[in-house]
Amino acid sequence: MTAPGCTDCHGTHTIADPKTPKWQVDVIRECGGCHTQYIKTYRDTYHGQVTDLGYSVVATCSSCHGSHEVLPKSNPLSKVSDERILSTCQACHAKANANFVQFQPHANKYSKESGLILYYTTKAMQLLLAGVFAFFGLHTILWLYRGLAEMRKRRGEGNEEKH
Repeated sequence: MTAPGCTDCHGTHTIADPKTPKWQVDVIRECGGCHTQYIKTYRDTYHGQVTDLGYSVVATCSSCHGSHEVLPKSNPLSKVSDERILSTCQACHAKANANFVQFQPHANKYSKESGLILYYTTKAMQLLLAGVFAFFGLHTILWLYRGLAEMRKRRGEGNEEKH
């Protein structure tokens, strides 16, 4: 993978102002075009979900990773390196502490590599959700059947009185 050029993010004829709400939301799509594995996990976070709702005053890719000097986490100068992650988070979260930065914003809840607790919690929640829908779906069907049977019974009783 090669580093993006100016036009990859800014376009060819117009350079959008990065302070505009439209750019804040569009930058996610721009970064996600190449970083598909990260855009999926970003969309699962609070920040990703509120941008999907149209809010633009939230952390986007460039808020945490920077815009022109995007470096790998292993580089001490990176905004997300172990040495600088706390100050990066504190730019928006003033009370962020060492515990706060333990959060994994790109954890894949469908992969065991991101952590067994997250993976199995996700599986348990999916099972719980499926169980609730199955139980109450069956309950609704049985309730409907009972209601229809009672309605038929009442109609039958009404017909007997007329004869």
